[in-house]
Amino acid sequence: SAASDVYKRQHFNQANQPDGYCIYSTKWDEAAGQELTIVDFAHTSINAYQAIWNNLCAHDLVSKIRWTNVPEDDPAQALLLEPRCLNRKTSDGLWLRIVDAAAALAARHYDVDGDLVIGVKDDEICPWNNAAYRLSARGGEATIETVDFAESDIICDPNSLASIISGFRSVSYLYNTGLIESDDATQLGYHDQLMSTRFRPALSFNF
Repeated sequence: SAASDVYKRQHFNQANQPDGYCIYSTKWDEAAGQELTIVDFAHTSINAYQAIWNNLCAHDLVSKIRWTNVPEDDPAQALLLEPRCLNRKTSDGLWLRIVDAAAALAARHYDVDGDLVIGVKDDEICPWNNAAYRLSARGGEATIETVDFAESDIICDPNSLASIISGFRSVSYLYNTGLIESDDATQLGYHDQLMSTRFRPALSFNF
């Protein structure tokens, strides 16, 4: 087999701002032909996503495109007429451990304004996280203050907290699976909006 060649493709929007890129390699194999392997792929618009894929598919000598570490919400499943052709396999990709709940809640972006009190319990590794945090989001940012645990709108353990902060699972999903507690299920949709993220969390490289 020949050595791999590495390439990079970028996409710019109408304002000439980058909104997507792809790093990939190609390798020739006498038996299998040329294979293209995506090393890293990120986009912030569907136009960038489609344009980059059009470029990748224009490699007429390529017989197979391989991509590991694909984000869970990758658009290809919705865009292809036959998504089974992706030969998708699910495996572990991202592990997230919150060591400072207040700092993590304050650090992420919020698309909507709102308030939520999150109670954290059963954190044996980082016991300082065991408290109730009032989250007040305004203009994309949030202020965090510690309040009485009885004020908690939802109560979660460290694993569920990481899912909520990263946007991996919605508050409603975690409640429906018994992974968080809430005394008022009618507010779960409101909590979902506050904690939602535009993209699912993903790790584009192995570590």
